[in-house]
Amino acid sequence: MYISYAHLAGLLLVAPCALASITEASVVDLGYAKYQGVKDALLGTTNFYGLYYAAAPVGQRRWRAPIPIEHSNNYTDSVIDATAPGPRCYQSGPEWAVRTPIFASAVTAAANNISNEDCLLLDVIVPSAPVSTSLPVLISIHGGGYTLGSAATFPGNELVNHSEGAMISVQIQYRLGPQGFLASSAVREDGTGNAGLLDQREAIEWVSRNIHAFGGDASKITIWGGSAGGGSVIEQMTMYGGVDNPPFRAAIAEYPGMTPFRNNTILDNQYNELLFATNCTSLECLRGVSSEELDSAVMYSMAAGYNKGVYGYGDFYYTPAVDGHVLRDLPSNEMKRGHFAKVPLMTDRNGHEGFFFANFSITTDAQVQSSLTSLFPAAKDSFFTRLNQLYPVSNYGASYMTDNTFFSLPSFAQYAAMIPSLSNSSAFYKAADIWSDTIIICPLTNYISAVSDYMPTWKMNFFAGTELHGATAPFIASANNASGNATLSLIMKDYFASFVINLDPNGMSLGNFSKPYWPAFNLKTAGTQIGGQVPENMVMRVNQTNMAPEVDTDVSARCDFVSSQGFQIRN
Repeated sequence: MYISYAHLAGLLLVAPCALASITEASVVDLGYAKYQGVKDALLGTTNFYGLYYAAAPVGQRRWRAPIPIEHSNNYTDSVIDATAPGPRCYQSGPEWAVRTPIFASAVTAAANNISNEDCLLLDVIVPSAPVSTSLPVLISIHGGGYTLGSAATFPGNELVNHSEGAMISVQIQYRLGPQGFLASSAVREDGTGNAGLLDQREAIEWVSRNIHAFGGDASKITIWGGSAGGGSVIEQMTMYGGVDNPPFRAAIAEYPGMTPFRNNTILDNQYNELLFATNCTSLECLRGVSSEELDSAVMYSMAAGYNKGVYGYGDFYYTPAVDGHVLRDLPSNEMKRGHFAKVPLMTDRNGHEGFFFANFSITTDAQVQSSLTSLFPAAKDSFFTRLNQLYPVSNYGASYMTDNTFFSLPSFAQYAAMIPSLSNSSAFYKAADIWSDTIIICPLTNYISAVSDYMPTWKMNFFAGTELHGATAPFIASANNASGNATLSLIMKDYFASFVINLDPNGMSLGNFSKPYWPAFNLKTAGTQIGGQVPENMVMRVNQTNMAPEVDTDVSARCDFVSSQGFQIRN
């Protein structure tokens, strides 16, 4: 039975908001350094910004594993100001985004923000009135295609506030673009091609070592991310082939973006582009150029790779790589083999993930084919033939628009007005649907199916808010009344806080209300019956006005095909 938000709103008893104010600072002693944070009386948190977890990855430390900050610091006994965010890592948006007006300003703004190679830092958000001295911890890994983003991208302040003193939030930064994911043979021989993933792991390890000083419990860490952050969560689970005792006890992977992994030819091409742009002939030389020179070379490489068709629209070029060590194989293969950390997993995906990642100007099936060929350079003709059978352009006509609430939303009209090149053609929506399924929806469905053989898992199909990529974010990270549906925002926050605290999204209800029961994906594992039966593949379907459990429609012939094509899709 679908439960309406209007009905749920009548059950809510929400406390009145406090007046906004910033009060006196607090100090935490980590042994090797003392940090001064700032209290936020409105949200009831004490915030510590810009705490370094690793030494500056500059010069000879470029493209190497991060060095723990405790092993390389020059701190004194003086208290360090942690009341304002630190610098971002260097940003480098893909060329297709630079050329698309709706994205160009955001990419330019990100690139122009204060950036620094010395950016391996994190923010810690602590409740000012904790319920214990050993709180569960949520570590947020930001998204942005592995090329954009920062600790400020997805703040956890609102979730900590919602938990009523029952959890801590940490937001981390990691090296982006080629600074974090340059994986040529030369780099792998004298460094690492997955520096960004190793940064993430070191940040998690730093939290394990130091969170007790903030009142946290190192044995109760959950890692969380959306988009590339969600992909990072999957990669942290499969890192080193899946370790038995990872530095986290649970994971949340929201709409994980699993763009194609590069082959060695492309990885070496990326490296050669940087050599050319810096007038270098060796890795030693690349490690010696200035940050500004390297950043300029990155911009050149992003454009050159796109112009040569090495990567396509909707892809981000510099992303994690299979190196045989940090990532031993494609995540799809590792998941199928059971090579992942066995921890409870909560996931979600949005209704129209691919809308922003298909070329808006597409009008013909031939253009769909051309775009997908750039996205999947390893794919053969038989792959595209089967895609056309599964996604006939006739599926995306007038009835497609009338059957989807997405097209009647004010947000769709607003975005359409901002995209002069939007063709609104059947071919465009076919391309968007294929991107959705191949990059996010089907990989996610296959991952959760694999994990559910070992551990409790939950999956949500989210058709609320904008229904676009990232649609869940404002319901979790923003104030309740900022999402446009305060009731749903409370429910979403409660699911997430409950999972962090109890390893079950149904484990608690804060704010004196009852939220709908979210069944585990594999009820056989959970030992749950519905109507005397034990159905499998159960998800929480969230619509614009109601929500209810249902059998997952993503378990389909389309996803069966995508799952069988990992060697061509390469994710």
